[in-house]
Amino acid sequence: MEFVKTNLESRINHLSEEEQKEPVKVIYELFDYSSLYHLRIYLWRYLKATASPIGWHQMRQPLDAVVLQQRLEKLMEGCWLLLQEKEARDGEVNIPYFSPGTAEWMEDDRHMHLEYDDIELEYGASIQRLRQRELNYPVLVLKNFFNTLPLEGWKSLFNEWTEYALSSTSLFQDTENYDLLLHYEQLERLLEVAYYFKLLLVAGEDILSDVSEQDEESTETETSAT
Repeated sequence: MEFVKTNLESRINHLSEEEQKEPVKVIYELFDYSSLYHLRIYLWRYLKATASPIGWHQMRQPLDAVVLQQRLEKLMEGCWLLLQEKEARDGEVNIPYFSPGTAEWMEDDRHMHLEYDDIELEYGASIQRLRQRELNYPVLVLKNFFNTLPLEGWKSLFNEWTEYALSSTSLFQDTENYDLLLHYEQLERLLEVAYYFKLLLVAGEDILSDVSEQDEESTETETSAT
């Protein structure tokens, strides 16, 4: 995978030169380290340790908070590079937006609820927070993630989370972080799309393209071959 050359010195500090050239290696490494199921548990404990005055006792040992921060930051750096590569190749990724309360927004909300059963049927409990359009075009998840906070913003947030996770003070005692649950949801979505990327990679799909279009092309090729 081509390496997108940008000003990386101040942004990428967890990835080796090889991983910078092939960021998908980070995804393989993450799921060699743990399963999606256990990563969700670790993330939830990390959040509780951050938001509770009990702190790291919510986790097995203090080092767990530091290790998870490093793992998540490494995943974010890899995904940030993938998004940079995608936009350098095909232009900016645009996220669909519907103004709350409009007819389009209500129709989209209706479709979201209809999608749940089909997604659960195909992926079980592995995919819980992604929409069908995001499964068709998963870079939408990356764009949304880095629109919520830039890469450096996420790292700064993690530094704060780990500081409170290792202390006897709750994040809520010292700060007014009203976006805590929003950030937690975005992190769950990042883990899910990383898991989905691995499924696509194993299947030989281009994770930066529209998966539904690749499936159609594959079907057309098989049909013409017969």
